[in-house]
Amino acid sequence: LEIEWLKADMTKFSLSRKFSTIIMPGAAMNWLLENKDIENCLYCIDDHLNHEGMFIFDIFNPEDF
Repeated sequence: LEIEWLKADMTKFSLSRKFSTIIMPGAAMNWLLENKDIENCLYCIDDHLNHEGMFIFDIFNPEDF
C-alpha cells in the first residue's frame, strides 16, 4: 500500500482528483472550532469523494472523560 502524505488546510484544499474513501482519523474534526470551518471542510471532502464514496471520521467529546 502506497500512501501519499499532503500538508494542507483542511478547510480549503483542491487535489484535482476524487477518491472512493476519505478517512479523517485522530479526532481531527475537533480542531475545527467555527461552524463555517466545519462546513468548508465538509464541502472540500464532498468535492473529493466519488459519487458513491465514503467519508470516515472519528470525534470525541472531552466532557465525557
